[in-house]
Amino acid sequence: MRSTSGPSIATLLCLVLMAGCAEQRDAEVLPEPTSPVCEGVAPRTLDEVFAAHFSGQQPTGCTTACHAQGLGGLSFSDARELWQATVNQTSTEAPMRQLVVPGRPEQSHLYLKLLPDAPGRMPLGGPYLDEAALRDVAGWICSGAAEPSPGGGDGGQDNPQPRLDSLTPPSVATNGAPFTLTLTGTDFIATSTVVFNDADVTTTYVGPTTLTARIPTLAMPGNYPVIVRNPAPGGGTSNVLSLTAVDSSAPTITGLDPTRVTAGTAFTLTVTGSGYVCSPPVSRSTVLFNGASYTPSTCDSTQLTVSLPATPVGDYLVQVSNGNGETSNTPTLRVHEDNPVPAVSSLSPCGTVAGAAGFTLTLSGTDFVDGASVTFNGSPVTVTFINTSELQASIPASLVASAPAENAAAVVVTNPAPGGGSSAPAYFGVATQAVTLASDVQPLFTANCANAGCHSSPSTPVNLTSGRAYDELVGVPSSGCSSRLQVMACGPLRSQSFLIDKLLATNTSPACSGSPMPKGTPLTAAQKQLIIDWVAQGAPP
Repeated sequence: MRSTSGPSIATLLCLVLMAGCAEQRDAEVLPEPTSPVCEGVAPRTLDEVFAAHFSGQQPTGCTTACHAQGLGGLSFSDARELWQATVNQTSTEAPMRQLVVPGRPEQSHLYLKLLPDAPGRMPLGGPYLDEAALRDVAGWICSGAAEPSPGGGDGGQDNPQPRLDSLTPPSVATNGAPFTLTLTGTDFIATSTVVFNDADVTTTYVGPTTLTARIPTLAMPGNYPVIVRNPAPGGGTSNVLSLTAVDSSAPTITGLDPTRVTAGTAFTLTVTGSGYVCSPPVSRSTVLFNGASYTPSTCDSTQLTVSLPATPVGDYLVQVSNGNGETSNTPTLRVHEDNPVPAVSSLSPCGTVAGAAGFTLTLSGTDFVDGASVTFNGSPVTVTFINTSELQASIPASLVASAPAENAAAVVVTNPAPGGGSSAPAYFGVATQAVTLASDVQPLFTANCANAGCHSSPSTPVNLTSGRAYDELVGVPSSGCSSRLQVMACGPLRSQSFLIDKLLATNTSPACSGSPMPKGTPLTAAQKQLIIDWVAQGAPP
């Protein structure tokens, strides 16, 4: 019997076009750019995605409970009807948006509504798609959102040939209970089959890189071949890996705790398994690590504890040896450096206007690690690791629907333990309204600042007359406060832009240097906000 895992996307479609199946971001077709969501995503067909996640046979079963009845203006009962209803189709709820934009999952109403940070995430109340299922959906959209085959097969595309990379566990003891074997690799599909020792076994599709298989009791020691088979059209069999069955009378290792340790630090290793001997002393089990034998400090037939010295970075084999010469399998223990604390140096884009569509934020900096997380104004967002100096974060429209306090959203990167930690915040500007220098800000400078003897000529500290203000302000170091720029694009905080510091200064909160500006009659709160909004969105000309 074959099963699939993960929630159905079909139910998610219930919510796209009906009350409770909420709004989504703009889907604008762009000329040939590469979507950051598509990097490293394997192509998928709609037939694969529908079978694994959309169909009414899945737990959420939306094709029968929802859209077979046309709820929300959307009706489908199979893969072809789903394709016809979504690809390049406008949402009846949001006429300016499309449900699926081929090649652009980050602009596709359907895909965005599935993400963990989506407001009113589909399906409403869960269960939600896991990362593997989301990659399946993205893989279909990234590969062009092709229509399915007429018979519900592969949409004219052959099934891929699978590749098998690893087995967990890699070995087991003979005469044990039946167990679940986890297979990792690539190009697994919903109809993949695990073949164990030349016989098909019960297979569960977890995702395009993971399958599980139910393996019976193994009575004889030896190496048992394992392959994955994808059906025609196309398809084929993977390479062969072996599951080792070890004589139950010999020691076996099924787990290490910890599996990763920090270089240069002594540690205690717990080895779990079977067949360990604690007495008499002549046959007592020992642990072999980095070429040396260590006597366990605690011992029973299924668990050993041993104290090990500080060790350099590297991968080290662990083995249990009994005094009678029998030895176990040899799993690997990884010794590594602690993760560093990251630092963010810049954001691109660096600002926007409240109410804008969702977007991809590129973070540049140092010491980013795979597995780093990002928060935007305190909310977790979906992250793509590019390299140690670049991350990309998907910022949903909901997080820029309104301007945060002081028009600046803190962006923080956190590297996981061991070590790791959070960066100092970088700030992303969010203006309350669209503002330009020429139309909105220059009139304020002309009327209030570019007066005789003040900021009206090159002899004054900053010339704010029309045609000069931009070059005198944006990106120019301040003479009054050397640690700041006169105006930092997308930097609306007083600690970022000297101009903002001078505008907001009071007797109880003085500016970095000099008196509040402008002299004479202060600007109104609304006038100050116009200048802050200009800076927050990037100080456009």
